Amino acid sequence: MQYKFGDVISKAAADSSNLRLSQAINDGTPYTGIVTLQKTINGTYIVLSDYHDMEWTLPESWFPKSSKPYRRQLNFNKVPECYVDVAKHCAKIDIQSGHRGSTIVVKYKTLQVLLNYLASQNIRNTSNITPLVTIQYVNHLKTRNSYKGKRLSAQMITMYLRAVEYLHQCMTKTEQSFPHPWPDSSAYILAGVRKHRIGKPKTLLIPDEVFSRVFKFANSYLERSTKLLKLQDIDTAIKKDYSHLSNEPIWQRRTATLKRQGYDSVSSFYTDILLLESACWWIILGTTGIRVHELCEIEADNHYSKLDEYGERYYFIVSRSLKTGYQLTSWLCPEIAIRALDVITCLSAPLRDALDKQQKEAVSRGDHITAERAERVRRSCLLTKNKDSYNTIDVQDGRTINSRLRRLVKAAGADWHYSSHQSRRTFAHFVAHNQLGDLRYLRDHYKHWSLDMTSLYALDEALDLELFTEINNSYKEVGMNILEHWLNDNTPITGGLKTRIIALRNKEDTVKTYGSRKEMIEIVSDSIIVRSTGIAWCTNDSFGCSGGQCEDCNHSIIDDSRQYHWEAIYAQQLELRAISDQVGPGGSATIERTIIRCEKVLSELGADINEIKKRITEHAKKN
Repeated sequence: MQYKFGDVISKAAADSSNLRLSQAINDGTPYTGIVTLQKTINGTYIVLSDYHDMEWTLPESWFPKSSKPYRRQLNFNKVPECYVDVAKHCAKIDIQSGHRGSTIVVKYKTLQVLLNYLASQNIRNTSNITPLVTIQYVNHLKTRNSYKGKRLSAQMITMYLRAVEYLHQCMTKTEQSFPHPWPDSSAYILAGVRKHRIGKPKTLLIPDEVFSRVFKFANSYLERSTKLLKLQDIDTAIKKDYSHLSNEPIWQRRTATLKRQGYDSVSSFYTDILLLESACWWIILGTTGIRVHELCEIEADNHYSKLDEYGERYYFIVSRSLKTGYQLTSWLCPEIAIRALDVITCLSAPLRDALDKQQKEAVSRGDHITAERAERVRRSCLLTKNKDSYNTIDVQDGRTINSRLRRLVKAAGADWHYSSHQSRRTFAHFVAHNQLGDLRYLRDHYKHWSLDMTSLYALDEALDLELFTEINNSYKEVGMNILEHWLNDNTPITGGLKTRIIALRNKEDTVKTYGSRKEMIEIVSDSIIVRSTGIAWCTNDSFGCSGGQCEDCNHSIIDDSRQYHWEAIYAQQLELRAISDQVGPGGSATIERTIIRCEKVLSELGADINEIKKRITEHAKKN
């Protein structure tokens, strides 16, 4: 029996179909019947794909809520006719193996490229694939351009070559089997990937000044949220109360009401509402390290707080993550992120109400697919009206979120091409600097990360552990960057460790011992504990301190990144010198000693003392 999309079957029929599919794969025999199903609330199953279909639809539950329908399909019309059965055979094995979501889709798309290549070479049966053919495919990929017009990266070539290995594995028990494509090598080696290479992450960090500027702009919207939400309620009430009128008088009433609140038009007000929602996204992404697909999975009121043994309150946002198989996962966050989430929840409340209505209508007309979709997303916080699908309500997707956040960055007056991946890495960067005691911006929003990782995990075992790894990697990266900066011949340094660092700069034998300068920095940075005192970098890993005299401490390094601190202290002391007659002999002596300290450090850093004095004098005159 051949089923069609949307047919409803019992659990027994679904189990029987799944068993026949498993037996066909194990025996290497042909299969006809159901391939993918979706379970309903009442325990029955909806047929999504039959083996004979030329497009297979994968269940929504295998993907993030924000995933669009076209991203959940395998289109067999895009492979040569001679390879349709091969493509379906591989896809059914992948589905039955337990792989889910984009893993299946990406593997199929790379297989699609391979099968089209084989057909172009007049190879119409996989049993005709030889080692020579596969090596020719390797060379083809290395000379092929991506859609951006550039050569494929080694990582992308690896993905395409793994499709060859995947095809070999799937066809092993069939009449179309072929020898292993490269028995003495691998896709990684042939693509030129160095799996243990030393390098920096490709994702850009958002510059501190840009992040801070946009964060403050976003926070200004959060502070106005109560007023904006109240105005939105008033506008909604006008539309409801005067729904018996035509559009024009309703529009006039709405415009008049909003003009009294300082808005030129209805559209200008809703521009602010969109910016408010985008601002909340920015705050949550920037203070939690959550990914965009995890942001889209957040449901209404899904947050909580805990007190530690000292009475300190910690806040958590709960969502589902692709990285944990969509299990519930928690993210530690500051209170401001909870406020932002509450605003998003309020903004999306009307859409959740409308979604409940759409779900009931779908059930009444027997549209099980739409009803199940509505059930899955009905508690979501990031909802939108899908204008190209009869005003159906759906979860925001990653592209839309990225686009709107770029507009937020532009509205804040920052010149930066934003991508949501940058938020997670920038978050890890800020946490690493906070642990070093060197966070200049937004310190209050990261202070809860001052606890060691073990203590944080003890608060909630559902925390995103991969984020901890990224923070540790960022911490290591920051430490390496600091050490690399010290070892640069052009970096001015002073402090108790100056002599040892300069000696290390000049020791070529030391570099040879480690193999390269990069490897030396990576290994040495692991053995040095670095933290900021504000005016210097401290490497003391034991108890004891020289009482703030960092420039004379054997454990300190002062580089040019600390210079602005010393200039600020110097300016302050010069101002105090002008009124030293009011502080007594002891105070005057302290001022003079501090001025001498500042001049000594600044001179060793190569600063022009007279130029600094000139700037301070000009600044004092302006103020």
